[in-house]
Amino acid sequence: MSAEAPQDRPNVPAAPAPARFIVMASAPIAVGFGLLGVEWHADPTPDQLEQLLEELVDRRQSALVFVEEKLARGEGRWSRHVRDQSCNILLVELPPLHVGPGYRSAIDERIAGVLGSSSLEPTNDGG
Repeated sequence: MSAEAPQDRPNVPAAPAPARFIVMASAPIAVGFGLLGVEWHADPTPDQLEQLLEELVDRRQSALVFVEEKLARGEGRWSRHVRDQSCNILLVELPPLHVGPGYRSAIDERIAGVLGSSSLEPTNDGG
């Protein structure tokens, strides 16, 4: 029986890298996620988010990236690319720590644009 490694065998695909779960947010939020074992970056700049997204795209790595509103709505090259074209990186907007009842995430605004603002109103059945 051969002991060669899978990477030495031409017809055996390499196992995909595990998806990353990343939080980029203000320190109180990021550290809280860090306590759960999540990869975190406290008080990141838009440039740091862009670097991370570029790395993920270049490596073709799957990731779920939670970012606070100020970063989620950024217009950097990689942020736009991930929001508009990436199928293996999902940017999820986290609301600010102290948010009022009128807060709407970017995805809420997109849903309202497609289905109308009434689609975001609660229904009588609790939904």
